[in-house]
Amino acid sequence: MVRLFVTTAVAGIMLNIAISSFGFAALIRPVVGMNQTVVALESMLNATQKPAAIDYSRLGIGPVRLGMSVEEAKRKLGKPQRDETKPGSKAMGGKIRTLTYSKLTVAAWNGKVYLISTTNPKYVTTSS
Repeated sequence: MVRLFVTTAVAGIMLNIAISSFGFAALIRPVVGMNQTVVALESMLNATQKPAAIDYSRLGIGPVRLGMSVEEAKRKLGKPQRDETKPGSKAMGGKIRTLTYSKLTVAAWNGKVYLISTTNPKYVTTSS
């Protein structure tokens, strides 16, 4: 009985040392069949989920489209009432340029339009 207790205690101590030294994941051995199932599921998901590309040329207000250059937007809209350039946030980086017109704002990040906002009903969205 004492020998069983000592053997169990030593096994427990060795298990604790192994967990603290190698981490719990080192004690778990993956099952080969399970790995093959996971790989098969991942490949099926990858084959069926192809993201569709967005055609930015169709997304816009008035003559301005998302993704167009800020210079092209200026050519289409004319001289803005205000043209400001500020540094982007620390996370984004780059520069944000905002063109302000009467009831229309166009913002560009690193030279490409990413935001178009208006309260003027004469500027309509593109039709499909």
